[in-house]
Amino acid sequence: MGMGMGMIITVITVITAITVITAIMVITVITVTINTVNTVNTVITVTINTVNTVITVTINTVNTVITVTINTVITVITVTINTVTTIIALRVITAISNEDIINMMLITATARDYLCSDATLRRPP
Repeated sequence: MGMGMGMIITVITVITAITVITAIMVITVITVTINTVNTVNTVITVTINTVNTVITVTINTVNTVITVTINTVITVITVTINTVTTIIALRVITAISNEDIINMMLITATARDYLCSDATLRRPP
C-alpha cells in the first residue's frame, strides 16, 4: 500500500510538471507571436512614415521650385518693366530737355538778330 501511494504521488507530480511545462511553452509561443506581430506592426508603421516623409519632402521641394520659379519670373518681369519705364522716362526727359534747349537757342538767336538788325535803329512812324 505504501508503495502504491508513492507511485500515485509520483504520477501526479509528473503530470503536474508536464502541465506546467506545457503551459509555459504555450505562454512562450503566444508571447513570441505577439512580439512578432508587434515587430511587423512597427516595420509597417516605419515604412508608412518613411513613405509619408518622402512624399512630403517631394511635395515641399516641388512647391519650393515652383515658388522660386514664379518669383524669378515676376522679378524678371518687374525689372524689365522698370528698365523700360526708366528708358522711356529718360527719353522723355531728354527729348524735353533737347526741345527746351533748341527753343532757347531759337529765342536767343531771334532776339540777337532783332537787336542787331536795322529795325532797332528805326523809329516807329
